[in-house]
Amino acid sequence: MGRGNKMEYVKFTIKDRNEYLHGSFGVTLKTNSRDFQQKDIVEIINGNKTCGAIVSEVQIGNNEILMDEQLQNHIGAQFDTVIEIKKIILKNAKVAEISVPDDFSQSESLIRNVLMGMPISKGMRISIFTWGGKEKVIQIGETEPSGIVSLTASTQFLSVIKNQAVNSVQKIKFSDIGGLDREINRLKEVLIYPLNYPHIFDYLGIGPPKGIILYGPPGTGKTLLVKALINEIGANFHVIQGPEIMSKWFGESPRILRELFEKARDDAEKHNNFSVILIDEIDSITESRENDRGKPGQDIVATLLTLMDGIKGSSNIVVIGTTNRINSIDIALRRAGRFEREINIGVPNSEARMNILHIHTKNMPLSDNVDFNKIVRMTRGYVGADMASLCREAAYNALRKKYKNKELENKNQINLDELKEIKIQQSDFDMALPHVAPSLMRSFKDMIVENPDVSWDSIGGLYHIKKKFEENIKRSIENPELFKNLGISPIKSIFLYGAPGTGKSLLVKAAANECNASLILVKGTEIISKWIGESEKNIHSFFSRAREMAPCILFFDDIEATAQIRGEATNKVNDTIVNQMLLEMDEIEDVENVFVIAASNRPDIIDPSCYSPTDLAN
Repeated sequence: MGRGNKMEYVKFTIKDRNEYLHGSFGVTLKTNSRDFQQKDIVEIINGNKTCGAIVSEVQIGNNEILMDEQLQNHIGAQFDTVIEIKKIILKNAKVAEISVPDDFSQSESLIRNVLMGMPISKGMRISIFTWGGKEKVIQIGETEPSGIVSLTASTQFLSVIKNQAVNSVQKIKFSDIGGLDREINRLKEVLIYPLNYPHIFDYLGIGPPKGIILYGPPGTGKTLLVKALINEIGANFHVIQGPEIMSKWFGESPRILRELFEKARDDAEKHNNFSVILIDEIDSITESRENDRGKPGQDIVATLLTLMDGIKGSSNIVVIGTTNRINSIDIALRRAGRFEREINIGVPNSEARMNILHIHTKNMPLSDNVDFNKIVRMTRGYVGADMASLCREAAYNALRKKYKNKELENKNQINLDELKEIKIQQSDFDMALPHVAPSLMRSFKDMIVENPDVSWDSIGGLYHIKKKFEENIKRSIENPELFKNLGISPIKSIFLYGAPGTGKSLLVKAAANECNASLILVKGTEIISKWIGESEKNIHSFFSRAREMAPCILFFDDIEATAQIRGEATNKVNDTIVNQMLLEMDEIEDVENVFVIAASNRPDIIDPSCYSPTDLAN
């Protein structure tokens, strides 16, 4: 390692990207050597390419490095590439040349403020965020002295060149997406690995699937995940929105589909690469033919079936569809050989929301009092798009505190030094929360999703009931292996009964808060509809949303309004509602982290079947 005062190059292997280091010139070193310390400046070499970096963290390990995506792209390195690094003393740049996009309208002071103290070198492409929040890419040109240098307050900009070759937006990578690690690994297994290592899969006699469907609630990142996939594998990308191919002319929609597949096939053969076809909102053109009485819809489904069958096993074409209504897609498309892989992009849990929050706030000027754990607790049921909206609203709140609308209209009144004073506080996030509701619930006016702030300390007595909640719900969420090791299952349903005002609803809200679970509150009377079959559909929708938002507590208050004894009512509507309720409760027995709680002050009129061990058990 060290020899006298001279530091030798040390070999490291690139193992992963650190999404928290994006745009920071930072690397994390995993090594047993004591030669590297936090905040060291190092030179990274890969062949004839070199760049500088800052050691953000040093961990115990076997000479592995996690680096910023921009640094990895600059030195042309992939995962498992062996690179060399050594400590250096950073030189101050006297003169520097910068290339910016044509639409870049910011002052030189912004560039200087972002790059000051950072190790830069010729050819580096760096993302910076303007005061309007837009991402721009600048490129470093000639510097004096040459090599790895740092900008200072006295550095003279030789010129700031506007260049069309500098892209304004960086390509999306997996590292830019938070909270979808499980889904990303699944995509790698079924698609990226077969494409990158075809000889292995040829030996095994298998290949990548012809079609994949990504399904889940709106805003969970399905389309974003596909765009990142395209950039990761460097494939030709062909995208079409489902409604775009609909035409009033007979035969026009199938023709558009055929041309899209032909173009993808030609591009794959011409560039000797893979072509990925993305059909966004695929459910809009592939609804079940049993329910579609219109001839155009049937023609589109039949055409897509023929095109999918026409993709040969050795063809370099993969079709990906995205939808939030997986059950409405024609069943013929969902068999093996067509869209044979279905990946659920669900509502993020607390750990995933934390990752999403880190990514969306990595370029925001946050105050030290921002409590990410509190924000995560208060955003149960939020998807990625909701978290992005929350961060944006918090930034607006901080801006409103500093400036009024009239001051913002005249941009000459605001300088860089004033903007540096703006810090986004925890109070800004607290003010933003009431204005950003979970998008998953906006289409269900009868469904109330709560993030209650009630705790056990707010409820006096009822110790045995609190213990029952903790033993079954809290332990099941936090330590599911405990139940598996004992060979038992937690209680999935609980029935609370008692006189009005005894704290049944308050107890459920406290349980949701203590167990860190989403709470869906359904009033018994809100289920009933005057339309035949609509009440049963409402019940199914409530249970479906609870599955998507797991861990979740589905709370039916005043359940006696919809679960009365069957056979005694003058009409059969009550019987069918109870039957649907019992069916749904039986199905959640195999679903993890979904619990049903019902409350009533009239247990004498509730159907006895609801008290069976598989339904409202306690």
